[in-house]
Amino acid sequence: MLEEEVLPWMQSQDWEDSYCFQQDGAPSHTAKKFFSTIVLLMCVVSIGVHVYEAILTSREHSGSIPKFSLNYTEDIVDFIPLQDFLAHDSVWQKNRYQQLVEWSMIQSGGLFKPKECGSFCESRSVILVPYRNRTDNLIPFLSYIHPFLQRQGIEYQIVFISQSMTTSVDFNRGALINIGFLYAMNRSSIHQPWNCIIIHDVDHLPESEDNIYTCSDVPIHMNSNDNGLGLPYQTYFGGVGSIKPGQFKAVNGLPNRYFGWGGEDDDFQERLNRLGLKWRHINQTIGRQDT
Repeated sequence: MLEEEVLPWMQSQDWEDSYCFQQDGAPSHTAKKFFSTIVLLMCVVSIGVHVYEAILTSREHSGSIPKFSLNYTEDIVDFIPLQDFLAHDSVWQKNRYQQLVEWSMIQSGGLFKPKECGSFCESRSVILVPYRNRTDNLIPFLSYIHPFLQRQGIEYQIVFISQSMTTSVDFNRGALINIGFLYAMNRSSIHQPWNCIIIHDVDHLPESEDNIYTCSDVPIHMNSNDNGLGLPYQTYFGGVGSIKPGQFKAVNGLPNRYFGWGGEDDDFQERLNRLGLKWRHINQTIGRQDT
C-alpha cells in the first residue's frame, strides 16, 4: 500500500501518521494544512489570476476564462515545434492557451479522449504535475503540452497538485506526487483505469514527438537530455518519468520526507532498484526537453 495510504508530512511533529485522504476521498484536515487544493488541469485556470486565488477545487469549475483583447490572425491550435513555440512571447502563449480552451476537445477537468478511441482507449495516461508558485511556467506548459499530447492519440488527464503559499513548509515534491497518485486512482474508472502515470515538472517541455507519453514494461526516465546538456549523473530520475500504477504502488510511491530542493528523485530510483525494476533513460535524441 502506498505509504500504507498514510502520508506522514513531518516525522517529529503533529502531522506524523495523518491520513492524506478521508474515506470519501476528500482532503483531510492535515492535507489541507499542506496544500491549498488539488487542481485539475487547467482549462479551468483564470488567466491573470494567481493560481491560489482562483476558485479551483477537485470538482467541476463553474467559472469562465476571460477574453483577451489581442489581435488574432492565425490558427494556433495545431501543434508547432518546440523551438518555434519558444520564439513567441508570453502574450502569444496566453492567447494560444485561450484558443485551446475555446476550440479544442478538452473536457471538464482537463480530460482529453480522442474520437478514434470510441468508448475505450488502449493508452490512458494521467500526468501528475507538482506545483507551487511557478506562474511563469504554467501557461507555456499548458499551451504547449496539450497539442503535443493530442497528436499522440492517447487519452490523458493532467492533474496539478498545488502546495499552498500560505504555509512556511518547504516544497515537498514527493508528497505532492503521492497525493496526486491517490487522487487520480481514487477517481479512475473501474472499467477504464489509468494504465500509465507520468510524473512531470511544470518547467519541462518535450521537444521530440517521438517521446510518447505512455508506459513501457519498465519505468522510463523521459528527460535524458535537458537543454542539450545530457544527464547530470547516470542515476538521475528527476523531471519527467513514466511508470505503471502497479509499479508505483509496489515501490510505495515517492518518499514524503524530503522538503526543499532535491533528494526525492534519487530515493525513488533506489526504490525502483530495490524492487528489481530495471528502469532506463530514454534515448537522448528523443529525451531532449527545454527547461
